Amino acid sequence: MQQPPPANDGGNTGSSSGSSSGSDVPIKSKPKEDNRTVNISVQNPEGEELDKVELLSANEGAQSVNVTSGTRIVVEVEGSNIGHAVDFVIEDGKLKIRIVGETETHDLENDDVIPLRFGDKEVYFGVSNMGATTALVTLGLDEEQVRSEINADKARSIIYILIGVVVLLIIFVTGLIYRYVKGSEEF
Repeated sequence: MQQPPPANDGGNTGSSSGSSSGSDVPIKSKPKEDNRTVNISVQNPEGEELDKVELLSANEGAQSVNVTSGTRIVVEVEGSNIGHAVDFVIEDGKLKIRIVGETETHDLENDDVIPLRFGDKEVYFGVSNMGATTALVTLGLDEEQVRSEINADKARSIIYILIGVVVLLIIFVTGLIYRYVKGSEEF
């Protein structure tokens, strides 16, 4: 049985292992990161699987899924044999989220982010692009990643709107030019 090395009193005892620094500064280890995967299955009201999302770690980006009223997702933390069902209802301009088996319902509006706990793991749910019947739900293990993805979704929506406006302007101007050229040929 090996004995732990004696505490360093600042002096040199003459024997060295070759890796001693001679200081009394304790070395702190980093907290162990929980790298368990969170698997998420998106199902329609009939129970058919529509999409599968895998959240690997808090360092990875969040992922988005479209939901409608009646959509259910099943969250399963790796190493756990328990799937947690989460139901979604869109009502009065809000997305209502309820973990099956719990009484509390969480109401989210556009750009809201909330954490929900599944066993010992937190998953962040954010909502963007809320419509009358659909919403884009962003899922992630890090709140900032979810917020970042929501902001990116908004930026993409604005870009698509601007592209649509530019295309309509090009069509309008082309029509005016055609009409002007066609009208000047008649004289």
